[in-house]
Amino acid sequence: MFETKSTGEKHVLRMLFDSGSEGDIMFMSKKMQRDLPWDMMSLAFPVTWGTSNGTFKTSLRAKMQVLLPEFSQSKLFELEPDVKIVKEDEVKYDLIVGVQTMAAWGVVLDFKKQELTIDEQTISLRQPESLGKKRLLLNTYREATEPAATKEETERVTRILDAKYEAAD
Repeated sequence: MFETKSTGEKHVLRMLFDSGSEGDIMFMSKKMQRDLPWDMMSLAFPVTWGTSNGTFKTSLRAKMQVLLPEFSQSKLFELEPDVKIVKEDEVKYDLIVGVQTMAAWGVVLDFKKQELTIDEQTISLRQPESLGKKRLLLNTYREATEPAATKEETERVTRILDAKYEAAD
């Protein structure tokens, strides 16, 4: 999750915690690059990445902090991913977090239970299809950060509006 520099609009990142990757990589469009609130630096030497789809090189690195609202409403997690500029919506994930960063964050991946734990907070692993629409992910963020009192009032109003009314005798 991040806010753009120019408008303050909130955006979500589709993240993959990848136990098969040593490093972190962020895939972004040129438009996204302009709006990022993070520092970007050029690498002295390009880094070559090998994937099942072939190899590619990166020459940029971001110094960033991300909020993971399902684990904490306030804790910012730091990382420095390499950056690959791509066409918008060309990739499934915006950010791939590798094992070194996962270890620094204290991430526990439990494949048997299909769970991910950070700071004693556990969530179920999600299927890639569930990450397709960024608007739905933003709604998940809003739901996770909505105050309890607001949730209770919303549920109360929903019950009132959904009630079946009958004429009195």
